[in-house]
Parts: sequence; structure tokens; C-alpha cells
Amino acid sequence: MDDGRVSDEGFGHYLARERELRNIRLEEIAAKTRISLHVLRALESDEWEKLPPRVYLRGFIRAYARHVGLDENEALLRYEDYLQGLDFFPALTKKQRAARGPLWLVSILLVLALVLGYLLWWRPLHQGGGTGASPPPSQLPESQPPVMRQGLPSLPMPPPPSPGP
Repeated sequence: MDDGRVSDEGFGHYLARERELRNIRLEEIAAKTRISLHVLRALESDEWEKLPPRVYLRGFIRAYARHVGLDENEALLRYEDYLQGLDFFPALTKKQRAARGPLWLVSILLVLALVLGYLLWWRPLHQGGGTGASPPPSQLPESQPPVMRQGLPSLPMPPPPSPGP
């Protein structure tokens, strides 16, 4: 009885069964779809570690299904359903967790250094309290030219052009 799900058999075994029911050789699919025979064998054997990334694999499944005469969307749904049942991320061992410890510590220290740098350098600089801000006009010595709003000194006007000969 087929309920539309890949139950106990793997997804690759489902593909192989459907291909064999239609008397299609794997080499024929490789030739017509230009998917390497190595990839097709790994797909039918559920050897996920030998397969390319999912984005490519989805295209391969579509091409495979199309050539065998299966509904492409149904094949992709079965693939996604099968992936839901797999455990691709097993629990980390104590050794693996210990190896990750220094990485977390370094990440946290880096974030703290960035926040501290912002608070001590960037923020005062842009709030007028840092070394880059000019003093208020009342605190300027008389020898300095007045400062414009943008913080640029005013320049003296150039002399008028002299009349020609």
C-alpha cells in the first residue's frame, strides 16, 4: 500500500524501485540527464555524504523523476519528507563541545571589545565631547578666526580684480 510517503525504505531505494519497474537503466538516465553515474548511484543508495549540496540535488531529483516518468513535485515532496526523518546533526560528543569552548570565548571577547571601543571612542567623538569637536565660540582665543557652523574656519574675501590697462 502506497500512502504517498517514503516509509521504511530510503528515498534512494524508492527512486531505484520506480526506475526498475519501468526497465530503465541507470546509465541511460546518466546519459540523458548529464548527471554523473557516481552521483546517481549515491542517490539511489542513500549515501548522502557523497552527494552534492541540496540546491544541486533538488535539480538532479527533478531531472531523474522527469526522465523516469515520475511527477517531479511528488518526488521532491518525498525527498523533503525523507529528510525530515534523518538526523544530520547528531549530538556533539564531550570532546567536540570542549573544542568549541575557546571559539565561543573568543567570540564573546570580540563583541565586548567592539562595544567598549564604541563607547570609549566613537560615541564621544560624535556627541561633541571627543577630541574631534571644536570648542564653543565663547572659548576661542581672539587670535583665531571665527568658526562657522560646520566647524570650518571662515576665509578672508579675495581682493577685487584690478581694472585692466
